[in-house]
Amino acid sequence: GVDRGDGHDYKGQWAKKNKGSHAYEPSEWQGREKYRKEMEKNDHPLQEMITYQRKAHVDGCDHGRYYDGLAQRHDDTWVGIEAKYGTSPYRKEQKAFDNLVSPDNPATATLGDGRVIKITEAHVKLIKQ
Repeated sequence: GVDRGDGHDYKGQWAKKNKGSHAYEPSEWQGREKYRKEMEKNDHPLQEMITYQRKAHVDGCDHGRYYDGLAQRHDDTWVGIEAKYGTSPYRKEQKAFDNLVSPDNPATATLGDGRVIKITEAHVKLIKQ
């Protein structure tokens, strides 16, 4: 895929020749899996997990955000998942965006199949080295 400017192609997958980006994919998978397992343990299996990155927008923030995963919970709400591996920083831009996301002020993203979803929560999953 051709880099759209953020290291990913139009499907949200890592673009070819993106130096070293693939090193992050295992931690992104671990973050999504950690969230999925926590929900199952609490008897709330997920309906859907989006593994490709899509740009989300929220009112009150002038920049968008790419989550490492998007999960549709049993109650049809959507959650943005951010995986942080080891000492990987939770950047201030990410935190500012996430702090604005709520059921009253959802972030929106358009999925690859054209569905527009509303993200009502963000979860940061820490992955140990």
